[in-house]
Amino acid sequence: MRRIDDRHSRDQHLNFLGNCDPLTGMMNRGRMAEALDEAIIAADREGVARAFVIAGINNLAVVNDAYGFEVADEVIIAVGRRLKNVVRAGDPIARYSGSKFAIILNNCDERELAVAAERFLQVARESVIETEHGPVWAMLSIGAIILPGHAADANTAMARAEEALTEAKRMPSDGFVVYKPSQKLISERSINARAAHEIVACLKEDRFKLAFQPIVDATTSDVVMHEALLRMADARGDMIAAAHLIPIAEKLGLVRLIDRTVTQLTVSTLLAYPQAHLTFNVSGITATDPRWFGQLTEILKAHREVTPRLTVEITETVALGDLDETVRFTRTLRDLGCRVAIDDFGAGYTSFRNLKALSVDILKLDGSFCANLAENLENQYFVRSLIDMARQFQIKTVAEWVETPEDAEFLRQLGADYLQGNLFGKASLDIPWPGDGDGEAPPAETKPETASRPAIAEKSETPAVREEPNARVEPPRPTFEENDEPDMSRLRLAIDALNAQFRRGRD
Repeated sequence: MRRIDDRHSRDQHLNFLGNCDPLTGMMNRGRMAEALDEAIIAADREGVARAFVIAGINNLAVVNDAYGFEVADEVIIAVGRRLKNVVRAGDPIARYSGSKFAIILNNCDERELAVAAERFLQVARESVIETEHGPVWAMLSIGAIILPGHAADANTAMARAEEALTEAKRMPSDGFVVYKPSQKLISERSINARAAHEIVACLKEDRFKLAFQPIVDATTSDVVMHEALLRMADARGDMIAAAHLIPIAEKLGLVRLIDRTVTQLTVSTLLAYPQAHLTFNVSGITATDPRWFGQLTEILKAHREVTPRLTVEITETVALGDLDETVRFTRTLRDLGCRVAIDDFGAGYTSFRNLKALSVDILKLDGSFCANLAENLENQYFVRSLIDMARQFQIKTVAEWVETPEDAEFLRQLGADYLQGNLFGKASLDIPWPGDGDGEAPPAETKPETASRPAIAEKSETPAVREEPNARVEPPRPTFEENDEPDMSRLRLAIDALNAQFRRGRD
């Protein structure tokens, strides 16, 4: 008898764990998904609307940090209890995930849903939650969907309710959003998918190239360096600006591969043309990620003979976003012999203390302040202040987006060291230096493939201007070891290596 009782008790416990959340005692996500499928079928059969609601605790991460996970569990239990007390009998409620609860509202149209959502928000904000370590205030956001009109199955309903919840969390507090099909969102996702496909195709087929825009001495107008800007070949083979792909590449994580490609192209250009001095942008993702940034520095370590002719840029907003990592980034590059520039300077809020800590060589003034400068008194004052501040720290300045002789002369008078813009030359695929002709560039070191950002400062050139692929000398690129497969491109190897890294991370 005892064995049978023990087995029965164990079976009951396993059944509970399979269907219920052990912390709150509510049904779990798996059981809720089954109930949601049943509700959608019933709603379709009966012609009566249901609603599916996901309520998320906004500040649970703050509670975790401030009090610890035990107190956060107390908050989850208390919020779950409050919600359960105001849910109608017969409406299923579940702990959906860590800080989220899911509710099915039977016989509920959109007007009734708004009333129910306000009731759920009210029970969370009506009073503090007393815990062992003191009172805690819980704040909710709610995403919901009306069924069966906007979802034919549980997975779709949950995904779209999550989407509405994400939008609700962007609101200041107590956000509530009902899912509505958005043609704009569908279009954006379609564009993202096409752009991702185009990025991967360009990487596999070596269709990314560099264009070069001159940066001149403000006093003499002599070219002192060029900024390397990313270009890609479109379906017709024409070279076009690739800047529109970069935000999507950053969102999808592909910018690391693009970064690596641009670094290799830039280094190979410097190896092939000893007269070249180049500057290029590194993405904030690469610059502040020690693992990926290490890939970039390996390339530079293998070719330290070119680093004195190389300037690496990072935008001011990225620099301020993670100051400690940015300081490490700048010090590492300077130790390798590179110069470091802060791009779009003036767009953020760099303090004197931060500027000193960053230890950079060049400040590139945000082009929006330098364009039409002769006609804008406010920008004149602001640019003068930025140049004076840089001079106090003995940092050189580059004024971008210089389009007119009047602006150029005004910037000279203010004391800018260098000027960049269409007035002095648009970005061009033509190689602006004579070839060396004394042998091939040495191979780049073949470490695990990664990236370092495209030189993508499109600020100084006319957007969406196509450039014809003129006949030109292509600089030799760093090559791989002899035992690499000859029929695979360097970038295909990079993508394979990245995929392998992701697989190892999952394992």
